[in-house]
Amino acid sequence: MRDINPRALDALKRYDWPGNIRELRNAIERAILFCDGPTLELAHLPLEIAHAAEPLAGDEDEEAAVAFQAKP
Repeated sequence: MRDINPRALDALKRYDWPGNIRELRNAIERAILFCDGPTLELAHLPLEIAHAAEPLAGDEDEEAAVAFQAKP
């Protein structure tokens, strides 16, 4: 991983982080494990963090990726 998608960065900035640095560290480690390309995407983040991102009009593809992640 060499880059982070602006939407993923936005979600990381907007999330409240009730678990503080430990929760951030776990979220980043998990996202890196799920990242299969050079860019960490919003869909790689845990669902509760991904939902913190600012919604963009007409961004159904990203929403579908996040929704897919939520399915067992």
